[in-house]
Amino acid sequence: MSKRAADDFLRGLDVAWFVLQPSLVYGEHAQQSTAFFHALAALPVQVLPDGGGQLLQPIHIDDLVAVVCHCLDASANTRQTLALVGPEPLCYSDLLLNLRLRLGKALAKTINLPQKWLLHLASLSKFLDTPILAKDNIPMLYRNNIGDPAAITAILGRPPLSIHQQLFAKPASTPERWHAHLYFLKPLMPMLIALVWLWSGITSLFFYPHQASYELLAETGVTGIAAPFTLYGLAFMDIGLGLATLARYRWQALLKLQMAIVLVYTLVISVALPEFWLHPFGPILKNLPFLMVLWICAIINR
Repeated sequence: MSKRAADDFLRGLDVAWFVLQPSLVYGEHAQQSTAFFHALAALPVQVLPDGGGQLLQPIHIDDLVAVVCHCLDASANTRQTLALVGPEPLCYSDLLLNLRLRLGKALAKTINLPQKWLLHLASLSKFLDTPILAKDNIPMLYRNNIGDPAAITAILGRPPLSIHQQLFAKPASTPERWHAHLYFLKPLMPMLIALVWLWSGITSLFFYPHQASYELLAETGVTGIAAPFTLYGLAFMDIGLGLATLARYRWQALLKLQMAIVLVYTLVISVALPEFWLHPFGPILKNLPFLMVLWICAIINR
């Protein structure tokens, strides 16, 4: 059931009710939406839906909580639909501009994107682990998420807090800047890790000469019938690790296993083929940044 259907059903009941219609929520404990828009603002190019003229009226989380507490008070025996909004609307492009300035960044180039292309882009949200970037939210943006603040002004006993004073006027903290720049990298890291494992396995099976692989295995002491079993076994293991990474199967344990395997690879090659440390392409040295990526991925995806 959609929220609108649930709201309509509630309005038909013979009980006291409040229907709350919040706009964009921001504030210290409203990180999901705030972080997402900060990440959009940090991009080198700003993607604006048909120019970015859509109107928003963000509400501070403290005001939202205060209104919800009022609605839960037994003495508030009424039936009312409340637009939970800030004191004044601003357009989407101005929201991104102010957030970008708050991050200490210069003005960015802009690209206007029609709604139909935004809907295609929103379909990628399941891969980017970003629930707010969903198809249902695009039409909501175009409907102008604004309202009259008079009702919640009466409840609060004052005008709702302004986003200009509560957010835009305060420089972003170092964690906020880091999070804004890493927001869209976080979901890409598992994909790149999976690509490394998949390509390693596929290359071993189909592209790299098997005889050359057997010669390298012989340097590590693997010869005879054990060589093809080792070659194919390791290749299929790499492919399996890549597929498991895409599926996020037992994610933390999987990342620890991958780190252990990379360490074993590095130690074995260092002992049996130490000349690879002097190879101009750095085939062993590249394991070190790969280990760091696995470690960072394990930390930020807890």
